[in-house]
Amino acid sequence: MTKSLVLVLALAACGKSKAAQCTEVIETYNAVGEAIRKGVGDGSDPAVIEATTKGVEDATKAFIAVDVKDSGVKSARDDLAKAFTDHIAIMKKMAGAVRDAKDPAKADAAMKTINAAAASSEKTTASIQTSKQALMTVCNATAK
Repeated sequence: MTKSLVLVLALAACGKSKAAQCTEVIETYNAVGEAIRKGVGDGSDPAVIEATTKGVEDATKAFIAVDVKDSGVKSARDDLAKAFTDHIAIMKKMAGAVRDAKDPAKADAAMKTINAAAASSEKTTASIQTSKQALMTVCNATAK
């Protein structure tokens, strides 16, 4: 066997390059971002919140499913996946609380839940930004 054939076989055995892994993770990250940016309208319709949540959840599943071998990329992807999963949980709580707020007997408790979810959402947004920056740092360190 020639040296170049051995090199090609060795590279094939190792899987995707770090750059290719980064590209795929960033593409699926962008899809999650697009789903989040669809928004929840004015926040008063639980069906709109649930529809957006479903889109974010589906995009997050695709993001998590990306095959990543590089430890730095995997760590950044996993941190983002946790933040997205936390965001989804907040959105689900918010949808339920908005639905409950329409019931006078549940309105006070629902408003407390909505306020707590809004505060949690700010923390999750910060976590997403920090994790995104970590991903960009890892991927920008990739040799071209």
